[in-house]
Amino acid sequence: MSSLKRFIKRNSHTLLFKSLAGFGRSLNRFYENRNHDILSNGELRVIKQIGKTNPEIIIDSGANVGKYAVLLAHHAPSGITARWSSTIAMNWKYGQNNVKKG
Repeated sequence: MSSLKRFIKRNSHTLLFKSLAGFGRSLNRFYENRNHDILSNGELRVIKQIGKTNPEIIIDSGANVGKYAVLLAHHAPSGITARWSSTIAMNWKYGQNNVKKG
């Protein structure tokens, strides 16, 4: 075992190492963005900005059930929104009408 590994193992319960571990967890939470509320995480703002550009075609790849694509279609009514999921069962159950025109 390397000396650095031994040092970390011996001192992993000290205040410094616990603080560093807490800081690392905080960075991970920020990186993962666990906020799934589109009203507070900025996604709705992005959707509105996309809608202002009047796109002709919007593709929501990996759409699962297509809720995001429905929001895009609402904010960009002149475009065609296609939602697609690689999960065959989901496509069959929810995606049979998977293209929505304005």
